[in-house]
Amino acid sequence: RKLGYLFLADTTFNPGPIPEDYQRLVNLVDLSLKDSGRTGEIPSWIEDLDKLILLDLDSNDLTGTIPTEIAGMASLVGLLLNRNSLTGNIPEELGFATDLRMLLLDHNANLTGSLEPFCAEVQATLFKVIADCGTDNADVIAPVTCSCCTSCCSPGDSECNSLDWFADVDPE
Repeated sequence: RKLGYLFLADTTFNPGPIPEDYQRLVNLVDLSLKDSGRTGEIPSWIEDLDKLILLDLDSNDLTGTIPTEIAGMASLVGLLLNRNSLTGNIPEELGFATDLRMLLLDHNANLTGSLEPFCAEVQATLFKVIADCGTDNADVIAPVTCSCCTSCCSPGDSECNSLDWFADVDPE
């Protein structure tokens, strides 16, 4: 219960859905499961980890929608959901996540909607926002609308946001 950092990025230790046991790790400030073989949906109980500063689920095979509960995580500064198979509309509730400084949603082929409620609230404090808000074809409408994105990826553009992002939330 006192574990503050769980960094299993770039491992395939225990691949599959995000383990339900993680729900009990209520003191986590950093949950990094990037490229760790995660499948299934992002569980709604993720909001129980209300001390999280960083939630990194980049480069997995997560499906389903982004849970609206994520917006209620008051401490969340970094949310990396890019390079998954997320679908549906981006929850408007993300506009309430005013402490977010980094939001990566790119390379989710069926994620659609608008980040404008989010942009309206946090424009001045953003560090990095990347989504699939670009297109290579003038006749094609981008799946995501975003006026505050620092980069707009086009679906299928593997070079867009090809950097490896790692965050250090340790205050020391």
